[in-house]
Amino acid sequence: MGPATRESAELTVKDLILEETGEWNRGLIQTILPFEEERILNLQPSTKGAPDALKWLGTRTGEYSKCLPPTGLSSSPIVPWIIWGLWKARNRYVFENFAGTPADILSQAIVAAKEWASAQEKIAKCSQKSPEQTSRALGTIARSDAAWSETTKNAGLGWTVTSREQRTMLKKGIGFTPSALVAEGLALKEAVATCSSHGVKEALFESDSSQLISAINGDNPPLELYGIVEDIHIIASAFDDVVFGWILRERNEEADLLAKNALRLYEQEVVVALMPPPN
Repeated sequence: MGPATRESAELTVKDLILEETGEWNRGLIQTILPFEEERILNLQPSTKGAPDALKWLGTRTGEYSKCLPPTGLSSSPIVPWIIWGLWKARNRYVFENFAGTPADILSQAIVAAKEWASAQEKIAKCSQKSPEQTSRALGTIARSDAAWSETTKNAGLGWTVTSREQRTMLKKGIGFTPSALVAEGLALKEAVATCSSHGVKEALFESDSSQLISAINGDNPPLELYGIVEDIHIIASAFDDVVFGWILRERNEEADLLAKNALRLYEQEVVVALMPPPN
């Protein structure tokens, strides 16, 4: 691939993302990072401007797992705040000639982490009512599912939207999907976006992926789902009332069939696109 050119030497990840859509700039990636194209496109950044988050790449959840003394924190990460505390302590030593103790730095990090965790708890990203309590009250029910090929990394997304007035069934095929869980998340994101674009204000969203629903209703999604979950929360923030619930696979057959059909059609289109033109 060779050394970076003068034009590409100062580029950051942000420069590889299209500002209008939030999606990867595939043309630019093919130009400057052609051998990394597949790995980059398999990543799913937020397309709605979700804030960056500190994540530990050594674990699937993105959380650092080294044992520390009791802090009173359950799910909130402490390591980023320790690193921040060390940086601030270094600056005080350089510019003010003040040398803090390790105990002081750790104590300040714990206080900052607790304040951050408390602030996050106050942000109501979505309703915590159970689907059973709200399914009759909410006028719109959307269900989503995905079909995924481990061999090709292609996926089919299917979702249905049912209101008192009408029933809509939609599907979509996509490539560069790293896992079945990511595909499930993208399918649900499409369902939420569809309802939002149609002006729906109250909706129940259902998926047969318990891991996905837990990630959306929790505050610490798996690393590979972070951008997708944040986008779902951003879109859903415009609703007056929204609930995310898990359903049995047997109750999600329509979305499942749509997803499988979308995957089959998408892979047929890919094969046709790769075929050489006739002489």
